[in-house]
Amino acid sequence: MAAQHNPSLGLAFEALNLRFNPFGQLPSEELAQVAVSDLPLAELGEQLSQGVIIQFLAKSGRGKSTHLHHLRSLFPEAPYYYYPECGPKPVLGDAPLMFLDETQRLSLVERLKLWRSGKNFVIATHLNHVWEFKACGRRFLSVRLRGLTVDKLREVVRGRLEHARRTPGPLPYLSDDDLKKLITRYGDNLYAIENELYEVFQQQKELSRVTLRF
Repeated sequence: MAAQHNPSLGLAFEALNLRFNPFGQLPSEELAQVAVSDLPLAELGEQLSQGVIIQFLAKSGRGKSTHLHHLRSLFPEAPYYYYPECGPKPVLGDAPLMFLDETQRLSLVERLKLWRSGKNFVIATHLNHVWEFKACGRRFLSVRLRGLTVDKLREVVRGRLEHARRTPGPLPYLSDDDLKKLITRYGDNLYAIENELYEVFQQQKELSRVTLRF
């Protein structure tokens, strides 16, 4: 797992014109800044104002949380809650719109109670909750995230690099052949690709084309 970026260690990346390793885990409030999405966010925002549950559904590493935070950028006052695999679950407030991450970790009884509350939710989940929404008489929109093209990965890499940029000027770069190799090895698991690039950038010493480990 890639470590969170630590600004105090940024001088280690000064030779790369970077403030920190671009592929470390970013704080949740920064995820929206690097999100690459071809979804019609404005339209999704309008759906929320009409009283729906929006579900981002995908396997681990496909960008559910990133899309969640990207959409939340339209509703900065709406609270965000993360359900951990272990440990206490967060206590939800009384906001009319909430963003919930990893809802598959709730019990069925807990989830049905949420959907029946009449509140609006945007959720990220590995488990498809559509039948639960139907059983609770809720309007919903389910967005399945899958697939990764070279063009999209290029945007993701560029966004991460720009977010970590130190000053104007050149940055390390990956060729399209490099991007194809990453997709061939990891498929659409963007989380795994970012972990790989984190390790690569830990070793990168020159302001040049990035050298992959395979």
